[in-house]
Amino acid sequence: MGGTAEPLPGLSGAALLRAWERGSGLEPVRRGAAVLAAVLPDLPVPAERLPIGVRDTLLLALRVHAFGPDLAAVAECPACGQSVDVDADGGAILAVLPAPDPEPPWERLSAAGRTVEFRPPDTLDLVAASGCADVRAARALLIQRCVTGLDGEPDDDTVAAISTRMAHADPAADITLRVSCPACATDWSAPLDIAEYVWAEVTAAAGGLLREVHELAGRYGWAERDILAMSPVRRRAYLDLP
Repeated sequence: MGGTAEPLPGLSGAALLRAWERGSGLEPVRRGAAVLAAVLPDLPVPAERLPIGVRDTLLLALRVHAFGPDLAAVAECPACGQSVDVDADGGAILAVLPAPDPEPPWERLSAAGRTVEFRPPDTLDLVAASGCADVRAARALLIQRCVTGLDGEPDDDTVAAISTRMAHADPAADITLRVSCPACATDWSAPLDIAEYVWAEVTAAAGGLLREVHELAGRYGWAERDILAMSPVRRRAYLDLP
C-alpha cells in the first residue's frame, strides 16, 4: 500500500546554502545524502546510511514541498536519439511510494539451499561500488556488503534472487517514467535520478540566492544572515527598487 512521506520543511535561504555548501566538492553519488544531512539534521541515522529508496523519497518530498510538484526533464530516445521533453508530477509519484523507513529491518531470503539476511544498499555502498572496474564486480561488492549468511561467492541464480528481493524491499531506489518519442513513436521507461535532479535545482537556486545576497549587501550594507532571514518576496521587493 502506498503512502506519502511525512511533511518536510521547505528550503529556507540558510538551509539552501548549507545544502549546496555541503554537497559542493563531493562526488555525485554522495550529494543527495549531503542535501538531506544539511536540511534534516535530526534523522535517526546518518543520511549516507539511508537506503537509496528512502533517501530518494525524502529528497522528492523535500523538492515537492520546497519547489512544487512539477518535474521537467529531457530524455534521449533510445531508438532515434531525439531529445524528448519529460514532464512528471512529483506528488503523484510520492503517492504510490511506500512511506520511508529510515531503519528498515534486515530481511531473510532462502537461496541455494541456505537462508541469508540482507538490507537495501545505501549511499556508502554505492560509493564503494563506484570504484569497481565493471558492473559484475560492483554487484559482487554490493552483495558482500549488504548480505550475511553466504559461504563463498554466490552463483548467478543466488545473486539474481537476492537482487530481485532487494529491489522489492526498496522500490523507490529505481523510479522510472514512461516516455514516448514524438518523432518515432518509441515508448520506453526512463530512469528518474531524484538525487541528481534535486542537486541540480539546489545548485541553480543557491547561485541565484548568492547573487541576491551580493547585490543587497553591496547596496545596503546588510549582513548575509539578515538577508537570508528575509522571505524571497521581500528580497525581490528590495532588489526591484530603483
